[in-house]
Parts: sequence; structure tokens; C-alpha cells
Amino acid sequence: MAERTPPAGVAEAAARHGLGAHRATHLGAQPPDNSGCCLGVVAVSAVIAVVLFAVGSAGVALVPLALLLLALLSLAIDRSTGRRNTGLRMDRFEHGLTVTRADGPVRVVRYADTELRQVIIRHTGVGGYTDYHYTLVDVDGAELELRARSDGVAARGRFTEPKVWGPELQQDVTAAQFPKALAAVRSGRRVAFGSVWVTADAVGIRDRSVPWSQVGEVRVANGQVRLTGGGSGRALLAFGASLPNLYVFLDLADELRPRRG
Repeated sequence: MAERTPPAGVAEAAARHGLGAHRATHLGAQPPDNSGCCLGVVAVSAVIAVVLFAVGSAGVALVPLALLLLALLSLAIDRSTGRRNTGLRMDRFEHGLTVTRADGPVRVVRYADTELRQVIIRHTGVGGYTDYHYTLVDVDGAELELRARSDGVAARGRFTEPKVWGPELQQDVTAAQFPKALAAVRSGRRVAFGSVWVTADAVGIRDRSVPWSQVGEVRVANGQVRLTGGGSGRALLAFGASLPNLYVFLDLADELRPRRG
């Protein structure tokens, strides 16, 4: 986590939208510096290729030439990715965040007003990794994507440290929106999370609903939210976990379903 004073443009935008105190900065992912290794491979491969051509082994010389080209390609890709992520930064504040790219505008998100969706995909097997994809709505109503990968592989638009800012982002949005959502439900209104809705008496998706009195447990697993009956384990309702403001919904569910000792 980079503890950096935000640039003047970021600080001004944060102040204008009432984001409060600065908490942390997260930068765009950068590829590891393999330039020394790649240049070494290039130099050795070039020497070997020249020697083989000189002694009349042109066919064998194709092998070091191929290695030379691969090393040059790897170096070019790393440098291109590094340039594309230069200036990419996320600044998290008490009441929201900003995202900036090199020579781009400051994008601003307020936790109290945004919609947050998350998709986390775990890739198993040798060299397994996790993809993190968060989508928010900024103060102008446009979608803003925050992406990262657990193994730190750099690509355009990816941030570092998703295990730090991902959970804290969910906590901040939930803290800002849960009290308002609970008050709305208790006053008799319906609160929507995409196609899922909640009232004081029931939870539903589109035209199908289940009374809270029948809900025993709410679980999130394998990309789904499952509401089961008390003691039976039977799914009463199930839907994708990518609904907006998932953790606000989960806190509401915990508040509204019956308490069973």
C-alpha cells in the first residue's frame, strides 16, 4: 500500500465531493524488471547465431535466433505494459475514492451513492491465480472498473494489492449505505439490488419471493447467494452473487431473517 500525498488535482476533486481524509494510494501493476535477463539472452543468442552462421551451420543458428526474438518480444511487452499503467492510481478516502490515469480526468466515486459489483474468479491448478473485478458507478453516473490479479501479473488497467483494497472497499460502501437501506425497509419501502428486492416481510427476485419468516440461512458460495429454509437446507431462493452492493444485501438479510438460537 502506497502512503502518498495525492496530487493537487486529486485532492481538489476529493474536497469538492466531500470525500474526507485521505487513507491510502494503490498504483497500477508493473511487470517485473526482466530487462537485464532479456538483454543477456539477446547478447548471448546473437553471438551464438553469428558463430554458427560463420561456420556454415545456418540451420542450427535458427535456434538462438528464435531465442533472441522471444527475448526481444518479452522486453517489448513488459515495457509497453509498464507505459500503459504509468500514472494509474487509486486514492481511497474516508467517504469515497478517486481513480486517475496518465493525462486523464479524475474519476470520483462516493461510497454513499455508488453501486458496487464484484466478480472474483479463482483459477486452480499449477500456477493458479485469482482474478478480481470490481465495477462501481461514479458521481457522473458512469461505470468505473477496478481490476487486479493475485499473482501480480501486469496488464493494462490492473492495480496492485487487491486483497487489501477489495475487502476494505466493500466495508466502506456497506458502512455508508446499510443504515439508509435498513431505515427504508423499516419505513415500509422496497429496496432493490438489481433484480433482487427486499422489504421488511419478504425477499424476492423479480416476481418470485419468500417471506423472511421462512429463511433460515443465507450463504454465498460458488458465485451464488442461496437462501435456505430453517433446518432443511433446501434452497428457497438463489441468484448470482454479482448483484450490486452485495454486502449491504447480506447485512439486511442478517437483520431481517428470524433469529434462531
